[in-house]
Order: sequence, then structure tokens, then C-alpha cells
Amino acid sequence: MADMKENNMNDGVPSLDEAAAEAVRLSVGPRPGAGPEKPRKDRRRIIIGAAAVAVAVLVAGGVCAHRAYESHQASVARQACQSAVADQAKAVKAYKTLLGSDATVAVLKTDAKSVKDAKTVDTLKRAAAVRLPAMVKCDASKAADLDAAAAKANKAARTVKSDTKALETAAKAVESSKLDKTVADADALYKATDGKVQDDKTRDALKQAIAKRDAAAIAKAVKSVNDSKTAKEKADAEAKAKAEQEAAAARPPGRPPPPAPAIPNPTNKSRR
Repeated sequence: MADMKENNMNDGVPSLDEAAAEAVRLSVGPRPGAGPEKPRKDRRRIIIGAAAVAVAVLVAGGVCAHRAYESHQASVARQACQSAVADQAKAVKAYKTLLGSDATVAVLKTDAKSVKDAKTVDTLKRAAAVRLPAMVKCDASKAADLDAAAAKANKAARTVKSDTKALETAAKAVESSKLDKTVADADALYKATDGKVQDDKTRDALKQAIAKRDAAAIAKAVKSVNDSKTAKEKADAEAKAKAEQEAAAARPPGRPPPPAPAIPNPTNKSRR
């Protein structure tokens, strides 16, 4: 300690003990009978000036540190905001890609009469007509404002992702409802053509396609059944015409054809 005091004295800078003693002397005032106060006043001015400089340095350092901290916080917030905006842009792109796909464009042309549940078509149209939120910008300078922009972008991204899922679900619902109607119509045809086709194997193929809910197979089987039904109707008509011609040829000349058999009316009941 003695060495330290000696070094301080040699450097011309008062030690901590000297500064404390000087502060006490300044607070108490000059001793009775003491000499001139000029050296003490000079030292006091030096100490006060040094203290003022030290305080100014501390204040300036604190301001710089605070500004550096704010700049760092804003930089971190800006990165988070830009990441959220990128996620929003990705979600918007996914929605637009789905909306413009060939499958979606085709299903949007589905007529309400070609599905079993017409409400699915209305739901799809609403899902395809949503208004996408505006893109968020990270142009603020303060961290709090950038954090608010990031929150807004995250919310927008969630909304668009939900809209994309709704569009996908609505498109599948229309396709399913369309298949439901196809199956129902095919089943009605199968039941209505019992005994009315030329080749009953066509109805067997239709039944199998209905069980598998295979739209392409059903369409093919329906055509075969209708063609077979038409063929039988044509064959029946030709057979009837031939029978009538043969019957007419077998009748003696000038003899009228036999009257057509009476068709019984189930509503007429004989009275007792």
C-alpha cells in the first residue's frame, strides 16, 4: 500500500485516501489559523472537474450502450418479421397453386345437378373465392412495431393455410358427391333393366363396378347395358313385326285379322 501511495504521488494524481481526506477537509472548512486557501481551491476545482468529466463519460457510455441494445433488439425483431412474412408468402403460393391446378379447375366446373348433394358445390365456390390477406411489410424501425408486424404475418399465414385446407376438402367433397350420384344412377339402371337387355352379362359387369365405386368402370358398364337394352328393344320390335307379317300371310284373302285380346282392367269387378 505504501508503494502504491508513493507511485500515485510520483504520478501527480492524488490517491483514493488523499481524495477522501481532501473531501473531508473541504466539507469541514479551513482550520483556524491556516494559511492561504488558494492551493486548496485549485485542488477542489480539479477534483470537481474530474468528477464532472467522469460523470459525462458515464452518461455518454450509457446512452451508447442503450442505443446499441435497441439496435440489436430491432435487428432480431426484423429477422423474425421477415421469417413470418416468408411463411405468409409460402402459404399464399400454396393456395394459388391449388386453386389453379387442373383438378381444381375441372371440379369447379361441376354442375349442381351432377352431384348427389348440391351444397358441396356451393361450399367449393365459396372456398375458391376467399379474399387473401395483404402481404405484411417489415419496414418499421422499432422492435415493438416489428414484433407487431411479425404477429400479423403469422396470423395471415395461419388464415391462408386454413383456406387452402378448406379448398382441398371442398374439392374432395364435390368429387365424392359426384361419385355418389354416379353410383346411385347406375344402381337405378341396374334395377330397371332386369330382363330388358339382350346380354345379361352387361348387368353383371355393372353390378361389380357399382360395388367397387369405380367411376370409369361404371361409365363403361352403363354404356354396355344401355347398348344391350337398345339391342333387345330392336330385336323385340323386329320379331314382333316378323310375327305380324307371318300371321298376315297365313290368313285367307279377305279375312280380317283377329281382334286384339282384351286387356283386363283390375279396377272393374263383376257384380254378384
